[in-house]
Amino acid sequence: MKPRILRICLVFLLVFGFSLSESDVRRVKAISDEQTTIIETQIELYFDLMYSAYVNLETVDLSSVISQSSAQMQLKVKALELLSKRRLVIQNRNYAYVETNRFQTSFDYTSFHIIDDDTVVVSFILYGDQSKSYPPFISLGLNTITINYQSSGWLITDHEYEYRDIFENPNIDYDINYEDLVGQIIDEFTSLTTTFNYSLRSQRYVIPPYTDYAYSALRAVPYANKFYKNYNTLFYTANTSGGDCTNFISQTVWYGFGGVNNSSVISSKFLMDPSNDYSIGWYAGSGGGSAAWEQVDVFWSYMTSYKLATDVGPRVAIISTVQNLPLGGVMQIDFESDNDFDHTVILVDKTKLLFAQHTNDALHYYSDYIGTKRFMMPQYFRVFE
Repeated sequence: MKPRILRICLVFLLVFGFSLSESDVRRVKAISDEQTTIIETQIELYFDLMYSAYVNLETVDLSSVISQSSAQMQLKVKALELLSKRRLVIQNRNYAYVETNRFQTSFDYTSFHIIDDDTVVVSFILYGDQSKSYPPFISLGLNTITINYQSSGWLITDHEYEYRDIFENPNIDYDINYEDLVGQIIDEFTSLTTTFNYSLRSQRYVIPPYTDYAYSALRAVPYANKFYKNYNTLFYTANTSGGDCTNFISQTVWYGFGGVNNSSVISSKFLMDPSNDYSIGWYAGSGGGSAAWEQVDVFWSYMTSYKLATDVGPRVAIISTVQNLPLGGVMQIDFESDNDFDHTVILVDKTKLLFAQHTNDALHYYSDYIGTKRFMMPQYFRVFE
């Protein structure tokens, strides 16, 4: 039955002296145009309050829009508070750029699914400027919210969006006190060591003729900016549980070394370390890639491992802080700080410390990444004639 028809029925019953039970009234509310508008307003207020906390670097009271009994909403509040505090410390100490501008969003509601008398599942597309960096809790594209009618009105109990565990991870301790948080952030920005973990040329080896292809951020960064949203179809997409982040960064680094974005060149594994064994080498194409090409920890181990002058492959510098990371450098993040790194990104704006990534496909500021980080800067790729 359509909402307008239900409203007419309700008026008819009221005019003729009939009464509705509370559950019947709630059912009418859940699907009437009036209540649909109220639900939409609550959803948009929910986003507005969170975005305000983000740009104003402060905590915010979400009790008017979320259910206090929802485990996810409790986790979201803690994650939002920690993110706001982190950004405030970074800004106050002038460590890095902290975004305080708010970028436009719009909502296109696609469905309202009635679960029962009191619960509605709302699906909508969230639109925005894909060239901008939005807070990690704002995911452009499909979002699904479950909203429940309670004594105080409609309150959100669940919010599904792409890779929400990156922002609100149940394995992260968001209850860190302020002093410890400040100490962690100081540690992030104060180490000054850079390590070049590869061999220099030595008379001890008979080195065959070789060519070193220097890494160019002027090639890598435009590649990252071009393909972080629109995937390069000449390469495969990693659909494993770890997502496509490291596959994308491997592509970008490869292009920075001088890779040519051509199917025949890619299939010849130019500026790659080829092998028929998935566990060996660094290579990829349209049909897949090696473990070092697509897996976070394996990629790091392969790139940073000690290499002799006679070894084919990339050489990198291990960088200690994000402040020392040059444009086009690579960062990995361990969200849970458990020594198991989860994510790989590339620096595309040195001034604002802005990184490009896949899974999710977005730009994010360094100040928005919670967890332990490590950094490397590619130097050159050696091939032998």
